[in-house]
Amino acid sequence: MTCPWCGGKITGSLSQGKRLKYAYYHCMGYKCKGRFRAEKLNSCYEEKLKKIYFRPEVYALFGLVLEDENIFTRRREYVDERKKILNTISKQKLYISKARRFFLDEKIDFDDFSKLKKEHKKILDQLNSQLNGITQNLADCSFSDNLWPDLDFNIFRSYKEQDIKGKRDIISLFKPTSIDPATADIKSLKIDGDLSLVVEYRE
Repeated sequence: MTCPWCGGKITGSLSQGKRLKYAYYHCMGYKCKGRFRAEKLNSCYEEKLKKIYFRPEVYALFGLVLEDENIFTRRREYVDERKKILNTISKQKLYISKARRFFLDEKIDFDDFSKLKKEHKKILDQLNSQLNGITQNLADCSFSDNLWPDLDFNIFRSYKEQDIKGKRDIISLFKPTSIDPATADIKSLKIDGDLSLVVEYRE
């Protein structure tokens, strides 16, 4: 931002009060006494961010992009899980086959074979149940999820959740332009050229 009185650059600093330190934005111009409470300007900036929304037509596009990515990730997880279950099922069937061979070769008796077969059948039933669930999840992967349920999502909601670096990144896209000398508030925000195609300012 620039100083509304002399056009000099604005910078930030802390001023020591009687008990607390206070943040200010002040002019770096020679002999200029332009000085503004940081708390007030920051609050004003946040209020302006609350009025910036994605354009309605953008929701459909963003929804498809995010949904496509979301579904791709879920499908990959389901496919990987399905492979693991199928491998485990194959191993269990191999165990039963070996047990049957041992029984036929009279290396184990009928009671042991029946016990092993019963245990492995129980495990196979559980694995097949898991496999059916994964298969159903794969079939249910579609573009029906509503990933953008809130059409009133505004930039401020993202801004307030960011760390210092994240906030600086957002500020670089929605720059405060100038300060009103009468009210000591931010006059307006300059929206990055490309972003102006997907967001709008609502009074």
